[in-house]
Amino acid sequence: MYGGEEGKDSREDQARRFLAHFMKGYTRENTLEDYWMAQIPLFLMLRELIVYIGVFRNYDVDESFSSLNNQWLKDWIAESKQRIEQSIPIVDIWNRGENTK
Repeated sequence: MYGGEEGKDSREDQARRFLAHFMKGYTRENTLEDYWMAQIPLFLMLRELIVYIGVFRNYDVDESFSSLNNQWLKDWIAESKQRIEQSIPIVDIWNRGENTK
């Protein structure tokens, strides 16, 4: 499961693994100040907003998505809307003192 509270640990585990590998390669050629690392949650919220808007542009449905025949997408839309309205990033691996360095 990837969505909802049930999938939160899976999403965060995947994000930790991705970020660790990404930063290992990135830092071979570049440096990234702590300020920019702290901006990643904001970037993820912006990215989710862009994807959320893209879903509305790509599907000819009403705001409830009731006519959509894809339950996973309907659930993601509802969860995404809630995260956007509450300014919550899709993963929260930075606010617990966790570090990928």
